[in-house]
Amino acid sequence: MRTGIAVLSILLLASSATAVVVNETQKLYASDAEASDLFGESVAASENYLVVGAPGNDVLFGTLVADMGAAYVFFRNVDDEWIQQARLTPIDGGTPAVGPSAGFGDSVAIGGPMVFAGAPGERAVYVYHEDGAGGWPHFQKIVSPSSDPSDRFGEVLAVSGERLIVGAQEAVYFFEYDVVAGWKPVGSATPLAVASGFGYSVAIDGIYAVVGAPNDDYLGANVGAAHVYAWTGLKWVYEGALPRPTGLGPSYEFGHSVAVSGTTILVSASRFLLGGGSGGVGKAYLYDRISGVWQPRSEFEALDPSPSGEFGWSVALRDGAALATDNYYDGTAVNTGRAYVFTPSGSINWQKSFTLEASDGELADYFGSWIAVSGGTVLVGAWGDDDMATTAGAAYVFELALGPGGGGVVPATDGFGVLLFAGATLILGVVYLKRLPSRLS
Repeated sequence: MRTGIAVLSILLLASSATAVVVNETQKLYASDAEASDLFGESVAASENYLVVGAPGNDVLFGTLVADMGAAYVFFRNVDDEWIQQARLTPIDGGTPAVGPSAGFGDSVAIGGPMVFAGAPGERAVYVYHEDGAGGWPHFQKIVSPSSDPSDRFGEVLAVSGERLIVGAQEAVYFFEYDVVAGWKPVGSATPLAVASGFGYSVAIDGIYAVVGAPNDDYLGANVGAAHVYAWTGLKWVYEGALPRPTGLGPSYEFGHSVAVSGTTILVSASRFLLGGGSGGVGKAYLYDRISGVWQPRSEFEALDPSPSGEFGWSVALRDGAALATDNYYDGTAVNTGRAYVFTPSGSINWQKSFTLEASDGELADYFGSWIAVSGGTVLVGAWGDDDMATTAGAAYVFELALGPGGGGVVPATDGFGVLLFAGATLILGVVYLKRLPSRLS
């Protein structure tokens, strides 16, 4: 049965069609896993490489530097298994004032032959370039253009081709790649209102970028907002805030996660409350650009929400598929987490196709906090996993195939089909998702 509700007269609720539950094909750990590494706090994917951040990792630079952080690169071998290839750390981690609590790997991305790792404690983004022989040497360190020593530049980032967006507290910065100069700044943006959480989430694809501001108070405390920017060929220009859906209320945090694919945007309000209670159920909203105007088209919610869940903690969008996670979902235990996939059914209605779950979900794994997809490979972070040590973390790999014409998503049997994607960010077939490990205050 398909249930509909009116939202700006054109939104339809996602179908309650029965969905297939899919478990992982492989579970990844860091080769040097230790307690509190938070491996899986950020993830990224490309066709043949996966990247997992572990911002709590302690790094040895003569002495052990606590919480410097690391990022791990995995490659797909001839047997379609993912094998760790490299462990990346800050090239300058041994220098004075660089290292302790750098949070390197708090955000990661991969685009073409480059891997990006944000280190908000150092207010920097480190870039590594594949050398063609299995190595990933340091390529560039992008430092914050701001004079604010507490801006946490690099907490989120996304890349699309030769364009990069980096989030900081109450600001975002745009960069372009130059074959001579490397990544160079080409603009920045700040909110009209202070303390809006502007830059908490970012997404970019082609000529469009989206910035979430979940603490925006324009319609009430922490109702939230999402802002759109467009590349003119010379600079990034502000197009405006997306129309806020009806029914938003205080602390619903619209803009908590954002994704963009072509001329379609997906935005979540992860704390959209059920009955005004203290727990959230969350919603996600789909927009299309029609005749030059961003218009709401559909909305999604979990039809089996957990009382303390936050559906839409992260969202993703690609090729006729939308994905939303709930890392607070209470499955086999409290906060095991799960993810949902939706596909189109008709011109503006969507239906839930299947659910992603860890086969070994346990208490406070927070599965679904971060997710990335490339082709048919889905990578889900679970920084709370305790298999190797307490919160050492893990990441789960799923192999899926999307049916033609949005006809449904099924587990892949052989080969890798075109598939959805994840996270807060679309990156021309490569996706990065980063979310904080705790709720916004």
